[in-house]
Formats: sequence, C-alpha cells, structure tokens
Amino acid sequence: RQIVGQENNTSHLRQRIFDSLNNDNFDLAQSLLNDLLAIDPNNIKTRKKLASLLFAQGNYIQSEQLLAQGIKLHPAQSDLRLMLARLYMAQKKSAQAIDILAKFQPSTANQVEYLAYRASLAQQLKQTQLAMSDYLVLTKIEPGNARWWLGLAVIRDQLGERTIALQAYNKANELGQLDGSVNDFIQ
Repeated sequence: RQIVGQENNTSHLRQRIFDSLNNDNFDLAQSLLNDLLAIDPNNIKTRKKLASLLFAQGNYIQSEQLLAQGIKLHPAQSDLRLMLARLYMAQKKSAQAIDILAKFQPSTANQVEYLAYRASLAQQLKQTQLAMSDYLVLTKIEPGNARWWLGLAVIRDQLGERTIALQAYNKANELGQLDGSVNDFIQ
C-alpha cells in the first residue's frame, strides 16, 4: 500500500513539474524537483533536470553541488560528469573541468560525446597525450568522421609527428566533410 501511495505521489509530482515548466514557473518547478529528488535521490533524470534549471537561473554553486553529489552516488554516470565539466567551463574553471573528465573512462553508451568534449578540452589545455588518446579512440569508433581525424592530425602536428599528422590530415580531407577554410588550412 505504501509503495502504491508513493508511486502515485511521484507520478503526481512529475505531472506538477511538467506543468510548472510548461508555464515557465521555474521557482515551483525547482521546489518540486527538490521534493522528487528527496523521495528518490538516485533519480538521475530528475537530478539532471534540476541541475539544468539551477544553471539556467545562474545558480552555479547549487548546480555544481547537485551534480557532484550525483557523481558520488553514481561514479560511472558519464553524463553527470559531462554536465559538471560544462558547468565548470561556463565558470572558466577549465582545470576542474578536465580533472572531472580525465578521472573517468566512459562506457560505450555516450562515449563519443564524452570523448569528443574531453579531447577538445585537453587540446585547448595543451594536454596533448590525453587529447591524442581520445582522438585515436574516436577515429576507431567513427572512422568516417573528419573532425576526429583533423583533431588527431593537429595533435600529432603539435607533437612533431609530421608524417603521421600528414596521414591524418589527408584522411580528414578525403572525407570531404569540412568547410572550405578548414580544407584550405589542411592544404
């Protein structure tokens, strides 16, 4: 009986959250999302929705705490790490962003998005070994994606590996997915 009552309560809460979001009543939605999370702290979807809402309202500290708590509860949840890294980047905390991503190797579920973001960030922060390793994995997962070959080529170039870089540039160029200015750069 208690379980049925709780299911009805959470179902009712979800409907109220949906309605409040549709009516742009973000304060009520935030309060209701907090209530739902109190009932079910392992609900990742609710946690992400609340973190997004807090972030959109400029409440970075609460959003950060919520995501960090979610990562403690679910260390293998790569999308929580990705959200937290993006939050850090919005606050210009690139060292913390790369740190939260570098500590974890994602499963195949949303591996491409995670690795692509981490590779790009590692490249910006001159962490060439991490960037190269991620671009290598990305070129294996999606060998037909020119962006990964270009990223790999740039990293190899930065490392002074000209021959390997040239091969990756050629592969990126052959795929014909890049715009004109990038192709001019490759040439």
